[in-house]
Amino acid sequence: MKKKLIFILVPVILAVIAAGVWLVLHEKNQSSNIVALIEENEDLTRKLYGLADKLDEATLELALRDERKAREPLEWGDGYNWMAIGNSLTWIESWQRGICSTRPDNDYFGIVKAWLESRHENVQAERCNYSDWEFSIVRASMFDQIVPYLSEKLDLVTIQLGENVSDVRTYRADLERLVIYIEEHCPSAQIILIDDFWNQERSDIRRSVAEEYGIPFADLGEIRGKAEHQSKEGMECLMADGRVITVSKEAETHPGDTGMAYIAEQLIKVLE
Repeated sequence: MKKKLIFILVPVILAVIAAGVWLVLHEKNQSSNIVALIEENEDLTRKLYGLADKLDEATLELALRDERKAREPLEWGDGYNWMAIGNSLTWIESWQRGICSTRPDNDYFGIVKAWLESRHENVQAERCNYSDWEFSIVRASMFDQIVPYLSEKLDLVTIQLGENVSDVRTYRADLERLVIYIEEHCPSAQIILIDDFWNQERSDIRRSVAEEYGIPFADLGEIRGKAEHQSKEGMECLMADGRVITVSKEAETHPGDTGMAYIAEQLIKVLE
């Protein structure tokens, strides 16, 4: 009788244990699923809020564009005309030249301008800081900032933009639009795309755009990331008014004199 009872109870006990284990595992699995759903919901919420923030920023940018005062068009002569579009490597107001070059005319712009003047009469070379385009959420909304500089009289347009682009997802498409826009407004100009000074991914994008649109590319691969071609903290730089300022810690990775000379060399190599 006892043996019979044992034979009956053992399967029942095992079944109860199995059911208990299943319930525990089921609850654990359900809990895991719930946690995963909560995390996914939080992630989607963050993305939606991020999108809303970007939409708000884009709306603000468009509003600010509408409020910007129109700049008077630049007058170009009948000689050789060059427009350099870039960021602080090309022009920064506080330095009155490309940042961190030690003398007023030894940034890449000054070197290339001198070279052009040795080969052409009546050279007019102008430059602008277009870093707002790099930081923009809606880059096409910034075209009005360069319209005053563009002209059918331009012989050369150089584009040095991207070092301040942190999110590259739309960089290629935006750069393509910029190239097309300049081509439409400067039909007689040779356009040269200058390589990225710091970042390989952005460099690859610039090179790819240059190849696709058949425009020359000033390659900086030999000096990218190399400290010997960058400025150094504490380096003394002479201003046009005779003042001497020193390179800050934040600015020290910008091109030094050798870096600027190399950029100029690559541009001249394309122009020769």
